[in-house]
Amino acid sequence: MSDEQQLFAEQERGRRASALLSDPLLSEAFDCVRRAYVEAFEASGHRQDDERKEIWRLLQTVRKVREHIETVAQTGRLADLQLQEKRRRCWGFF
Repeated sequence: MSDEQQLFAEQERGRRASALLSDPLLSEAFDCVRRAYVEAFEASGHRQDDERKEIWRLLQTVRKVREHIETVAQTGRLADLQLQEKRRRCWGFF
C-alpha cells in the first residue's frame, strides 16, 4: 500500500471513529457502563478485594476502548492534514 493510500485509509477510519464518538447512543453506552461499574465499586465492601479489582479492570477496559476510538479519530485528522498538504504542494507546481 502506498503512502497516499495509507493516508486515505487512515482518513476514512478517522471519519468513522469521529462519527462513533459523536453518536449519542455510543456516548450514552460508555457513560452507562462506566456509571454501573462505579456504582458496583461503591457498593462493594472494603473486604471484597477480588471484586473491586475486577471492577477496576473493567473500568480500565472501558477507558481503553474509548481512548482507542479517540486515537483513531485523531490519526484520521492528521492524515487529512497530510493529504491537504500534499495537494497544496502538487497544485503549487501548476
